[in-house]
Order: sequence, then C-alpha cells, then structure tokens
Amino acid sequence: MQGEKTINGHIARCLKSVSTKWLSSKFLVEESSVLEESAAYRPDILIISKDAPPISIETSFVPKDADNDAKARIGKHYLHWKTEIKSSIALQLDKKYRHVKKIKSTDMFTYALYQKVPDGTLRRFPPDGYIKGNAHDLAVFAASATMPKDQIEAIATSVCSNVKAAANLLKDHIPASDLESISNTLYKRSSLAGLHTTALLWLNAFLVQRSLCQKRSPGIPTLTSVPRDCVTAWKKINEQNWRAIFDPAITILSQIRTINAAATKNSLDLLIKAVEDIEISMLGHDVHIGAELFPKLLSEERKKSAAFYTQPNSAEFLAALTIKKDMLDNWNEPKLFEEFKVADIACGTGTLLRFALRQIWLYSEQDGASAKTYRELHKSAMEAGLYGTDISPIASHLTSSSLAMMASNPYGRTHIGWVAVGGDNRTGSIEYMARSTIEDLFSEGFGTSTGDGSNGVNLPVTIPDNSMSIVIMNPPYSRTRKGQSTFDLVWLSKRERHLCQKRWAKLISNEPCKKTAGMAATYLCIARKKVKPGGRIGFVLPRTAALTDSWEITRHMIETEFEDITAVAIAAGKALGKNALSADTYMEEMFLTATKKKKNDGKSSDVRCVTLFDPLGGGVKPESLRWPLQAVKPKVILSWGRRLACRLYTRQTMANHGAA
Repeated sequence: MQGEKTINGHIARCLKSVSTKWLSSKFLVEESSVLEESAAYRPDILIISKDAPPISIETSFVPKDADNDAKARIGKHYLHWKTEIKSSIALQLDKKYRHVKKIKSTDMFTYALYQKVPDGTLRRFPPDGYIKGNAHDLAVFAASATMPKDQIEAIATSVCSNVKAAANLLKDHIPASDLESISNTLYKRSSLAGLHTTALLWLNAFLVQRSLCQKRSPGIPTLTSVPRDCVTAWKKINEQNWRAIFDPAITILSQIRTINAAATKNSLDLLIKAVEDIEISMLGHDVHIGAELFPKLLSEERKKSAAFYTQPNSAEFLAALTIKKDMLDNWNEPKLFEEFKVADIACGTGTLLRFALRQIWLYSEQDGASAKTYRELHKSAMEAGLYGTDISPIASHLTSSSLAMMASNPYGRTHIGWVAVGGDNRTGSIEYMARSTIEDLFSEGFGTSTGDGSNGVNLPVTIPDNSMSIVIMNPPYSRTRKGQSTFDLVWLSKRERHLCQKRWAKLISNEPCKKTAGMAATYLCIARKKVKPGGRIGFVLPRTAALTDSWEITRHMIETEFEDITAVAIAAGKALGKNALSADTYMEEMFLTATKKKKNDGKSSDVRCVTLFDPLGGGVKPESLRWPLQAVKPKVILSWGRRLACRLYTRQTMANHGAA
C-alpha cells in the first residue's frame, strides 16, 4: 500500500508526459522551502512554468481535505521567482490508487478548481461536486486554469488603455488630412478609430517579435521604439517569414513616421510598455491579446452591424462539441490536414479557428503526438487545413497572426483572407452561396495572407462545395427591423448598401432561409453547401432560431439534411448581461451542432436540446419553443465567466441529461 507522496509522484510524472504544454515546466512533489510564506508549507504538486503563474494540485484520500489544502495555497508565492499561486486544484483520490504503481493517461479522477476573485473571496469551479476526467483531461484543465479570467480581463483593459493612449498621442500631433488618409486605408469611420487600429497593428507586431526573440529564432532583432530602426527590424523579420503579420504594420509605420517621428516614437514607447506588462502578467501563449483587443476597441461599430465576436470560453466549448474524437481513427497523422478542413467564413479575429486547432491538437496528443508533430501539424494547418474569411482586412490579419503565434512556426500561403463588401456582387462571404471561388466577382476586393511572401499577388480563398470537414461559425445576426439595416457598415454609401441587400435577396431566393431571419440563417445554408457528407457544423445563433416563424424553413433544412443534432441554449433573461456567448450582445443565444447526412433520405432527425442556466439567471424558464430546449437545471451550473476547459464538465452534464 502506497502513501499520498508516492502517488503524487506518479500523478506528476503522468501529467508531464501526456501534455506538451508542460515539457519545459518543473513539477515539484511535496517539497518544503518552495513557498515564500513558510518553509513548512509543502504543496502536494506544484507546477512551475516560465510563461504562466504556478498552479498547485492538492490531493487526498479523505473527502474535503484536498479542498481545504487547495484553498490554503491560493495567494502564496513560489519562493524563487516570487510568482503568486492564483489557481489551485483539489484532487480527490480513489482508494484504488493506494495499490497502483503507475498512473496512466486513461486513469480517472475527480477534481475542482479554486481561484481568488477581484473582491478577495475564493471561487470554486464547479460550485458543488466535482469534474470527472482522465489524466489527460486534468493536464489540459490545469494548463487552462493558471490565470483567472477576471485578471485576464483586467490586463486586457489595461493594455487597451495603453493602445488608446498611443492613438490619442498620434491624434494630437498628426494633421487632420493625414489622419483621414490613414482612416480610409483602414476602412474606419473616424480618424481616431483608424489610429486605434494603427496602434493595435503595431502592438501585434511587437508581440510577435518578442515571442520570436524569446524562442531564440535566428536573426530576430530586439524591440526598439525608434521608428526608423523599428521599420528596419520588421522588414528584416518580413524577409524570413510572417509577412502577413508585419506587412500592414510596416506600411502604416512607414507613412506616419515621416509625418512626426517624435510623436511616433512616443506612441511606440507606450506599446512596448504594454508588451512588457503582458509579459510580466504571465498570460501564456493561449491568450492572443492583439486579437482580443480588436473587439474592445471597435465595439460600437460591431454593435451597429450586429457582428459580434465570440467569447473565448464559448469558442472552446463549441469547438469541443463540434469536433468529435470519433471523426478520425488516428489524429496523430502528419497528413491530417490534406483531408481534414476547417472553415469559418465570418472569422473575425479567428477565435473559433484557434480553438478548433487546439481541439484537434488535444486529440492528436491523446493519440501520441509529440511537440515536433505539433510543429508539423501547425504548418500544415496554416497552409492547407484552416479556411477563414472576413470583410475586415484588419480582422483577417489578426486571425492569421494569432493562428501563426500558436507555434511561431514559419509557413507559406494560407487560406485566410478578406472579402470585399459594398455594391453589386460584393456581399462578402455571402457570395459563397453562389460559387466556390469569388475571384471574378471581386477583382481587387479580396486577398489572402501569406507567411513567406512567396505569392506576389492577392489570391482568393476558394472553398468548394462538399469539401469542409468542419464549418464552425458565429455569423452576423443583422436583419432589417426597427430602424436597423443589413449591411449597415460605416464605409458603405446608401447606394452600396441597397445593392448589397438586392444581391443578398437574389442569392437566397431558392434557399431554405429568409431575410427576415437575418444573416445567421443565410450562413447556415452556406455551411450546408460547404461541409462534406459526414462533416460537422457548429454555430453560435440567436436563441430566436429555435422560436420564430422566420426560421421555420431553416430549422426544417437542419432536421432533414443533418443528424446527430444538438442545441444548447443559455436562458437567463436580462440577468445574462455580459456573460452571453458573444461579446457585447447581452442577449440569449444558443449553440447548434450537427452532422451532415452521408445520404439525404428526406427524413427528419431528432433534435437533442438542453438549456443551461447561467448563475445570474436565477432559473428563468424559457418560453415555448419550436425546438423544445428543455429547462433542465444541472446539479452543477456551468459558469460562463470562466476561461477553462469547460468542455469536460459540460459534456458530462449533458450526458446526464441524454444530450451528449
């Protein structure tokens, strides 16, 4: 029979072996003199990483002892680096582990997470009970939970302030005519919005440059705020790779530095300070701050056009529901992305594509993939596996750069690009309703990103029908009602908007969707065309998709052409607030996942439905729905305020209600 110390050693070795995230981390097992507060404190397992706060795992065979120890570790500091433990996991040990000599990746555990919230109190996730998962699940969970979401948001807000300050500094020293030129280049309504985007582009370039320096990539210059030297450094990096990341930043910096070099340097100083703040905060590489700031800076414009960006925790959950392990026999396959394709044709800054790639990597790890395999898979994903388009060149730029930063790996031409909107035959990615390639329609109004600059011309993103394994989206919800208008984009004239609306009506005239349902129904119909038989769709939709008459023909299409259909809704009424699935919607939404039938037999498939209640919702019951989203209240409520691998708990909860 073994004691807890021996078993903790087995668990630590297993966790380090099953996840590549811990390859360079230290696992300290029951060591004294490792916490600054007292040499007598001995964390059961303390995981120390250079790019994330330490996290402790407290184990016990005695119920509640692990919880008490986990709570006691919060706020303590790793002695040698003075870094604070912000998260601690309570791991309940089954008595059977007293007799095992090795922990395997498939061994099951029950655990819960403790974190300190801004008011100083402790938060437990889940509030009651425990999450059940195997050792690989636990490793993923721990890696995702080192930093509380509240602190991530606080850091993002602080960095956002620096970006705005950098933009305001330029605004005060750049002539109005030049500001208008910059704004027009960036497709923004005001000069300040253009400068916000300018500062964000520079911050994004600095973040990539710092990451490449930390990885000791050859020939990468250190950061500098001298505009001329900065342009030279970015051009040098550009010659090697990462052209999609640095091209826009170089173009704007080269223009502005000639107007006022001193103001430009001061602005760059603020952005380098933001990079240093991000580094000190130890956010880790799973948070792409550049992509996540873009929605914050342009929230008013997005609200007007009903183009909402997906919350990271929602994206993680949807990716886990949509991409199923049984879709492939072996995910540890270097040629995986020759056949397995993932598309988001309203990709924004790429949140859904990033989490889709993470989900694929989790399956690859489970099938034995190594860190070297990940680098190979990442390059293949960038060049062949991931398809994304957006009407904003800046958003698609941030998509490409955030995906690239998941490995800092050289890559060639991608299938990430932008599509123009405005006027006849220019409805953005809605044009995919009519064809696979939109080159003849868009002429100059499209483009793809490239890492190495090997293609000297813009090329379209081609998405053939029946070609995608996964279509995952949070489409625009916009529709014409109560003074709102579709294609209500700041850079479009009234005539261009009218032409877009006319073209949209023509494209969907014979499709199972109505304009009165809004654009989301249209994108479901496009997904139906692009996903291959046996492939899967995953959507964030307004909850009215399960309710209103305008959605009836689209619901019928889903029921007859798809199977394995699951709808998961959030029903919390006005109390939902900022905890909605999409940023800034403050509205009830739903997830929809389904598999395209290999043979369309015309029969309707059952729709498995669940309503999850947000803690703020107080158990609000949904109204009568065409898709009966059952008002189940799980024993443990899913906390949408958490950036966690919440997929594990939620899958179990849904399984308990026959919906997983």
